[in-house]
Amino acid sequence: MKVSRSKTEYMCVNEREGSGTVRLQGEEVKKVQEFKYLGSTVQSNGECGKEVKKRVQAETVSLRKRQESELEVAELKMLRFSLGVTRLDRIRNEYIRGTAHVGRLGEKVRETRLRWFGHVQRRESLHMFANTNLSDLSVGLILLAGSLVVLCSCLIFIVKVLNSVLKGQVARVIQIVINTDFPDPFGWLAGYMAMIVGAGMTFLVQSSSVFTSAMTPLIGLGVISLERAYPLTLGSNIGTTTTAILAAMASPGDKLSAACQIALCHFFFNIFGILLWYPLPFSRVPIRMARAFGERSAKYRWFAVLYLLLCFLLLPALVFGLSLAGWHAMLGVGAPFIGVATFIILVNLLQSHSPTHLPRCLRNWDFLPLWMRSLKPLDKLITKSTALCCQSTKSSAASLDPETATIPDTANIKAASQRKAQLSYDNPALSFQDESTPQQRVFKLKGLERCNSTPL
Repeated sequence: MKVSRSKTEYMCVNEREGSGTVRLQGEEVKKVQEFKYLGSTVQSNGECGKEVKKRVQAETVSLRKRQESELEVAELKMLRFSLGVTRLDRIRNEYIRGTAHVGRLGEKVRETRLRWFGHVQRRESLHMFANTNLSDLSVGLILLAGSLVVLCSCLIFIVKVLNSVLKGQVARVIQIVINTDFPDPFGWLAGYMAMIVGAGMTFLVQSSSVFTSAMTPLIGLGVISLERAYPLTLGSNIGTTTTAILAAMASPGDKLSAACQIALCHFFFNIFGILLWYPLPFSRVPIRMARAFGERSAKYRWFAVLYLLLCFLLLPALVFGLSLAGWHAMLGVGAPFIGVATFIILVNLLQSHSPTHLPRCLRNWDFLPLWMRSLKPLDKLITKSTALCCQSTKSSAASLDPETATIPDTANIKAASQRKAQLSYDNPALSFQDESTPQQRVFKLKGLERCNSTPL
């Protein structure tokens, strides 16, 4: 018998300390901790964990259509060989399976997988909602709401911490460094350097939301200019694609190609967006839109909420509903909307740059009703509705708590009297007499109390 020194291995079961080595013709034989014997994995410590894990994975694995068809072809080839049948006999696969009393391999794998699913369903539940009568949908909604609250809280706390850190001397340094431009003729490089900085910072924190949320208060304080915040935000959109690329690189071998394709689609989508809206100065429309929306939101505080609801909820839901209705509905609604929007944009551009080329009636929008050219009517409506809601809430709270409704607040009365005394003290020429009678309140000059002076 010949033994190969390079292929020979040995294993010791329940080995004691200080055991020797095995040599073959003076060369040490490789020692292993496990090996396969008759298809089963044998371990040196006497356990069978890896064999159990392998069998569980084999019975619970999900096969693809291609893998399932390859296994069925190999199975049928072995069944034909065992029955002495070839393809030239032109016998259907169903007859071969019926003769051998063998079912389809895909059905066997599916049955085994469902059996393991039954084991998982019958196991003891250990989650916090195990002993409640809530349905899976209710539990999922509760967990979703809780996760959103935790996520928003973490973002708010991060922004608060960054705001407390980025103050004083740090804010001045940031203002000098970030807003500095390169000398001519290299001034255009400052925006692209800001993109690199935004991409790097987003790569470090692995979240573009955290970076932009931390940058927004600095813009409001004037530390970072809006023109410099724009390339920083574009860079953060590039940096956030690195998370998808890293996740794609960690995918299994059979899914690596598809995962990299999706990650690169995300990356090139942001790259083409930057090429569309940044390189040329007149193409930086988002800066002007952000400034206009900011001024509008500063004047009408409810405009920001309306913008979020319209652009992120109502408009996508409308487009999705029209897409479900078919391309006829999409074209019938979308074409007039796009036409009207294009006309309004062109008229606004001509009104601001060349009003003489427009008819006299289109040089301004005064011919339209007020609610179509201004937000003041809507602002009055929202203000009145919120005032009525607040008033009804206060009245309901007062009706629910009679003590607070009937007993006056002594602290407020004391504060009011102190303010009146302070007013009289600050202005020595006047003294305000707080009389309890319902007569008209009178200001009198000091030193003339005994005179019949005319009340002021």
